[in-house]
Amino acid sequence: MIWNDIANQLADIFFQCMQIHVLDEQENEVPLISSSRKEIVDFIVGHFRKADGRQFNPSTIRSYLMTSRINKRPKEGRRINVKKLLDDIESSGE
Repeated sequence: MIWNDIANQLADIFFQCMQIHVLDEQENEVPLISSSRKEIVDFIVGHFRKADGRQFNPSTIRSYLMTSRINKRPKEGRRINVKKLLDDIESSGE
């Protein structure tokens, strides 16, 4: 699968999904994606390619997924806001 935009944007989508909490069937709060950082890195590197067909660098993706690396997140105009997307879907009744 080819990702035609910046790498930190793709990684940030997964990062947000690890931070957003939803209610499970027992009404417990759980992350939208429950997975280790390593599993997410392996998934991105194994399933996505850059626009030029090259593989993403695992250490770069790992860096983007670190909670402390706020400076590595996409700028506000480039960020895909997962929470807003989920809220929009919920408010539309889907």
